[in-house]
Amino acid sequence: MQKLIGKVTSDKLSKWMKRYKMPNVFTRDRLYIPYNFCSHWVMIVLILNTTPRKVLVFDSLGKGSGGTALHSCKSKIETLLILQSTAPEAPKEVDLSFNNKNKWLFLSTGDLISMGWNIPQQENSVDCAIFGLTAADYHSQHHADYTKRDIARRLLPYNQGDITAFRYRILISILSDKLITGAGLPPPKLDEGRFQKQPPKTRAACRKFNFGV
Repeated sequence: MQKLIGKVTSDKLSKWMKRYKMPNVFTRDRLYIPYNFCSHWVMIVLILNTTPRKVLVFDSLGKGSGGTALHSCKSKIETLLILQSTAPEAPKEVDLSFNNKNKWLFLSTGDLISMGWNIPQQENSVDCAIFGLTAADYHSQHHADYTKRDIARRLLPYNQGDITAFRYRILISILSDKLITGAGLPPPKLDEGRFQKQPPKTRAACRKFNFGV
């Protein structure tokens, strides 16, 4: 996202995205973007296969923030979408009427909570990144369609007490080269050699949470 600050052309952004093997935004149904502002991480979710298209902000400190994170990232998201719409691989005639709520819907954490979402909130000042990654994990596995009948799928089933386990789950995902999700899938078997190189405290915690070791 920091690449969008200042004057960035479509060609420069395309080269940057190719370098990091990132797909064109408009070739995907959903896109998850970690975003940092004021030393705080939130998760931005772009949903591009619906009408209207949606931009959601999952902020673990956003319950009473009045949409601060959304205000911070909105212009950058719009810039990203505008630049991506002119790329060769983008579909033709992308509607970028951002102020038309029938075309684009920007929803802050407060907006989502008012719609019945449970957005878990952190109880300290250090776990924002883990909350953001976990929100993306659960949303990607159980993406709701924002109707009243779908309310059960909006209840993200974790809280501050689960964060230590999620930290180790992320670690094991990295060490095993396999993504461990929150969808109830069995954990991958960790390579014993790589596991034994971890500090004793880390090995003990991973065994406690039964992450494939």
